[in-house]
Amino acid sequence: MKCAPLSRRLPPLPGALPKNDADQKPKRHTKRLQNRHLNEIWFPGQSDYANDVGMTKSLLILNGPNLNLLGTRQPEVYGTTTLPMIEALCADHAKAMGIKVAFAQSNIEGAMVDALHAARGVHDGVILNAGAYTHTSIALMDAIFSTELPTIELHLSNVHAREEFRHHSYIAKAAVGIICGFGAAGYTLAMTAMCDYLGASA
Repeated sequence: MKCAPLSRRLPPLPGALPKNDADQKPKRHTKRLQNRHLNEIWFPGQSDYANDVGMTKSLLILNGPNLNLLGTRQPEVYGTTTLPMIEALCADHAKAMGIKVAFAQSNIEGAMVDALHAARGVHDGVILNAGAYTHTSIALMDAIFSTELPTIELHLSNVHAREEFRHHSYIAKAAVGIICGFGAAGYTLAMTAMCDYLGASA
């Protein structure tokens, strides 16, 4: 899968020069979270989807340990799609839905807890692939309960068809739902499901 640079696919921001101005380049909103990787991309007015559910929503897609190695780490289990490719896929999906999307990844449990805390009041929902922390982290579970942010637990592989220790999830106790086994496509499935959930609960 070859993805074009995001800069080629972002729409002009409100107040930008007309489209026929060849020198005008789309811009991307970017935020930083405590010097950690966190990019936010906003696609206003790209679809009637947000209007259909009565809102323009913002989602945080938070990835945990070892997911920065996607594409080379056990491709027979996790596939060959890299994390930047997944983020590009999600950015395209956000554009189609007319919503905001932000991305963060950390191999450190405490940094992921910080990211969840920082998402409160900024984002409306979280797509969380906590990796191995899914099966061990009471702290992440408590952070989801504490922030009260609707969260979908996500896994690239079908964890229930793998080792027994992967069958237990602390995240599931706090999540509104779980998506697993669909590879990179699970991210866009989770985004759509979260927006439907937020619309139904609005």
